Amino acid sequence: MKKNGVVLVFLVVVCLALGFAFIHFRLAKSETVNNSEVASSRSDHPGGWISFAPTSTALAIEGNGRLERSLAAEIARQAEGQSQVGRIDLLKVPVDSVGQPLVYVTVQKKDMLWTPVFARSTIELNVAYATNGNVSFRSQEPTQFTVDASQPYMQYMGHYTFEDKTWGIFSYPGYQDHLADQIAKTVLDSMKAELSR
Repeated sequence: MKKNGVVLVFLVVVCLALGFAFIHFRLAKSETVNNSEVASSRSDHPGGWISFAPTSTALAIEGNGRLERSLAAEIARQAEGQSQVGRIDLLKVPVDSVGQPLVYVTVQKKDMLWTPVFARSTIELNVAYATNGNVSFRSQEPTQFTVDASQPYMQYMGHYTFEDKTWGIFSYPGYQDHLADQIAKTVLDSMKAELSR
């Protein structure tokens, strides 16, 4: 009889652990603060950059961790229907130059503490964007933009820092999705703001 109780408790603990590790759920309150530094370079665009409407934009994200995969999916979801971005084409292998507008995301630092009832994280990332598809400037310190004067262009390099505190009840995948949602919104808003200037 006592042995059955121990087995039942063990099974319940295993099921809970698996649920918190693999199932997406979140019933929590968050406090997210972000800071950004953005440098940009542009030429004139006929009709202004607000009229810039590519059919697609390539997305390159360095890394294959859970956060990076969630971030790629969230940027694609949030960009859907936005004329200044078009359809998001996720590049399987990140490259610095393609034949269409390109967003290149590099997660520089991930410092996360997660428990089922509290999480804290600091994430730093760099985002390079170029309407001409060439973000080779992203690896230069300080940033030195490359210019092709034969066509209109807009390039920017942004450094973002996100600090998040979340409490409630949530799974690890749910928390990662929350972070990806916050990061994607900030990155896309920044990109739209630069294109709207």
